[in-house]
Amino acid sequence: MNEKSMIKADDIKSTSSFGRSRRRWELISSIGKRDLEKSMILSKEIIGDSDSMISLIYPLTVLFQEMLYIKMNNGTFVNPKSYIPLSNSVKSNLALYAKAFKKEEIIKSIRELKKIETRQKTSNSDDESDLIYFLYNAIG
Repeated sequence: MNEKSMIKADDIKSTSSFGRSRRRWELISSIGKRDLEKSMILSKEIIGDSDSMISLIYPLTVLFQEMLYIKMNNGTFVNPKSYIPLSNSVKSNLALYAKAFKKEEIIKSIRELKKIETRQKTSNSDDESDLIYFLYNAIG
């Protein structure tokens, strides 16, 4: 076997869906913490790894919806009985994340995600531009 056809650990790490998934949850967490700098870095990595904005809309929407539910329950977090497609680390910090946002900001972010989703599905929209625009408006 020649050296060109050998698979190395770096090859597996770079294409691993586990690494992409982990970065995605790190991004969701950094958004919840309102860490714009880290969110920008992670978003560029995620979009650069051929992920798309459309694939991020669902988990982002769920994050903001769950924070809105907490706000609607006066800051108390009731463990939901249904499946929430967020990592356990994100779910366990939802009440903390919700404290960093005003109810109006959360609603505005959910509405913005809907607009981005529509634009992504109906026109030629740039993933990185849409994500960066969202980050600045949601947490910036």
